[in-house]
Amino acid sequence: NDYYPTLARILFQLAVELKEETGVHISFINLSGGVGIPYHPDQQGNDIAVIGAGVVGTQIARNLSKYDLKVALLEKESDIASGTTKANSGIVHAGFDCQTGTRMAELNVKGCRMMEEVATTLHVPYEKNGSLVVAFSEEEMATIQDLYMRGIANGLTKDELKIIEREELVEMEPNIADEAYGAL
Repeated sequence: NDYYPTLARILFQLAVELKEETGVHISFINLSGGVGIPYHPDQQGNDIAVIGAGVVGTQIARNLSKYDLKVALLEKESDIASGTTKANSGIVHAGFDCQTGTRMAELNVKGCRMMEEVATTLHVPYEKNGSLVVAFSEEEMATIQDLYMRGIANGLTKDELKIIEREELVEMEPNIADEAYGAL
């Protein structure tokens, strides 16, 4: 459960150090592009501005708000979660599709594991029902095997990820196409 809280602790420490060393408020990062944006305290006296109110920005702001800091959450759209977060299909990515050893793979696995706790804490309905990557040939089953091995290498457990043969797939999803061989 240290995915975003770790980032929040790092950002908090940077903010504190900058304030102690210079007496000025921090420049913060633009979450969508990673570019530093100078931020000056507004009339409300905010210490930190988090730019982007998608799932990442709101979680960072939530964690920073636990400290003795005034946090501003800035979003250019008329509502939160209007960019990449809104474009997501609703799947919490497990981490089997990301290249092994990348930060994306690490964060997908950690984020997937913390999703249920965050949803419960925030009283957001959440159903962990999984997803299927379906293979329609023997060649595609080899790809399924590769994705499985990548997921395990990325830190997923055999309880979190498994290869499903056709019989079990039909039990899980009776309307699956007759051509389906199996799934991840």
